[in-house]
Amino acid sequence: MSSGRKDGLALKIRRIKRGLMQYQLAAALGIAPQRLSLIECGRIPVTPVTAERIIDVIESWPLRPASSLEPTYAIEVDMFLRTPAQTTCADQQRRNG
Repeated sequence: MSSGRKDGLALKIRRIKRGLMQYQLAAALGIAPQRLSLIECGRIPVTPVTAERIIDVIESWPLRPASSLEPTYAIEVDMFLRTPAQTTCADQQRRNG
């Protein structure tokens, strides 16, 4: 796995653990959700400055425990966190339609 892909996956895991939906983080960052998806998939390299900015937004977001999430999202979070190495961006896209 390339460094960019690992970096993107690490950011995605942080976002999910915080209970943030991709569109929420993208809006807080002022970027399109599609661009954030490309970052998380490792298709767009993440500079240290960009990664720090994303982490700052994620960490400043109020923590939402999995029990407070919508049931379908909570299930997806649980599945993703159990097998992050086996989940690819293509798998995520197929699930999201």
